[in-house]
Amino acid sequence: MPSPSQITEAIRLVESGLSRRAAAAQVGMAESTLRYHLNGGGWSGRAKGELPPGITVTEDEAILVSPPSSKVTDPTQLMIEMGLDPAEWENPTAVVNRWGDPSDPSYQLKLRLQRRELRAFPTPAIHVPSVPFHSDRRSGDWRTTFILGDQQAPYHDPAAHKLVCEALAEMQPEFAVLTGDTVDFPTISRHKDNPEWHQPVQDCIDSGYRLIRDYVEASPSTKFFKLLGNHDERIRNELLLRAERMYGIKPAATPEQPEQEDALSIRRLLHLDTLGVELIEPNGGYQHAQHAITSKLVVRHGWLTGANAPDKSLRNVDFSLVVGHTHRQSITKRLVHSVDGKLTEQVAVETGCLCQIEGGLGYAVDPNWAQGFAVATVWDDGAFHVELATIKNTGSGYKELLLRDDRWLAAAHPPIEIKRGPECSQCGDDCECW
Repeated sequence: MPSPSQITEAIRLVESGLSRRAAAAQVGMAESTLRYHLNGGGWSGRAKGELPPGITVTEDEAILVSPPSSKVTDPTQLMIEMGLDPAEWENPTAVVNRWGDPSDPSYQLKLRLQRRELRAFPTPAIHVPSVPFHSDRRSGDWRTTFILGDQQAPYHDPAAHKLVCEALAEMQPEFAVLTGDTVDFPTISRHKDNPEWHQPVQDCIDSGYRLIRDYVEASPSTKFFKLLGNHDERIRNELLLRAERMYGIKPAATPEQPEQEDALSIRRLLHLDTLGVELIEPNGGYQHAQHAITSKLVVRHGWLTGANAPDKSLRNVDFSLVVGHTHRQSITKRLVHSVDGKLTEQVAVETGCLCQIEGGLGYAVDPNWAQGFAVATVWDDGAFHVELATIKNTGSGYKELLLRDDRWLAAAHPPIEIKRGPECSQCGDDCECW
C-alpha cells in the first residue's frame, strides 16, 4: 500500500507531463494503483471522476485531458490549446467526465488520438520570381582550335574548302591543326596506278600549297600546325623504297642559310616555313606524330579503321584523342574508373574529311564518309570541349557548314579535274586550274 507522500508525488509527476507508467515506476507503486487515485479513488484533493488536466504524447499516440469546465470542451479547440496540429491527428476516442450538482455540473474531456499517416503527393514547384538564378560559370580565358584534315589535294572538295576558309575568316581561331593527308600522291602509293583518276605528284604539291595558303590568308592571326598522314608520307616511302640513296639530300648550305631542309621533304615542298606553319616531324613514321592541345587532349592523324576504331584508340592511353584518317565523323566517350571510385572521361573524336566524296577518290565505291572538321575549346584550367562542324549537301545545289549556331553556304561544284599543261606552268598566283 503506497504512502500518501508517494501518491502525492506520483500525481504531481503526472500533472507535470510524465506518463502514468513512468510516474508510478519512479515512486515505486503499481500503475493500476496510481490510476485508481487519479480517478478519485481515495484522493481527497479532487472530485470523484475528475482527472488531472494535461497532455501525454508518444510517437504515434497522444492523450489529452481538459481542465474542468461548466461545458464540454470542443475536441479541436482542445488540441489547438495543447499545441497539437489537428491535421496531424485522427480517430479521437473521447470520454466526457461529469460530476457535481446536476443543476450545475462540471465537465472534463479526455481524448485519445492517433497520429495521422501523412501521404506526400507531388505538387508543382513553387515559383519565386524574386530569387535570381546564379549559374556556376567558371571564369577565365578560353582558346579555340580548328582541327582540319584529309583534304587529299588535289582531290579536296572546292565547296568544302570555301566553307572552311569562311569559317576561319569569321572565327579567327587561336590555333589550327592539320591532321594529315593534306595531299594525296596517288601515283606513288603502294596501290596500282589508276590512270582515269590519278593526278601527278607535282599537281598534288601545287594544290596542297595553295590550299594551306588559303587557310593562312583567311585567318592570319591563327597559329597553324601540321601533322603528317599516311598519304603525306608517300614521298618519304617512295624515296626509301626506290631511291634510298637519295633520301635526306639537301640543297647546298649557304652563309645565309647554313641549315637546309631535305630537298624532297613536305616541309620544303609545301613552303610550310614561309607560310608560318609548324610541321610536327615524327621520329620515324607518321604514326609517331602528335600535337598536344592540352596534357589530356592530343591530335593524331590516326591509323586504325573500322567501326570500333575510336574505342580502340583509347584502350592504351589515359588521355583523349582527336583523329582523322577514317573520313568519318563521330564522338565516342569512355569512362575510366579509378580504384578510389573517381571517374575520368575520355573522348575519341573522328574529325571527318574535306576531300571529295563523289567517286571515292578512285578507290572506294559509294563510301560512307562524312565531310567536316572538329573544333576544340580549351580553358585555362585545362578543361576542354570538342565539337564537330558538319558539311552537308542541301539538295539545292549548295553545301552548308553547320557549326554551333552558325551556317555558311557555298555552291556545290562537280569533282575537280586538273588539266596540267604548258600554260599552267606559266600561271601566277591567281591561277584557278589547281
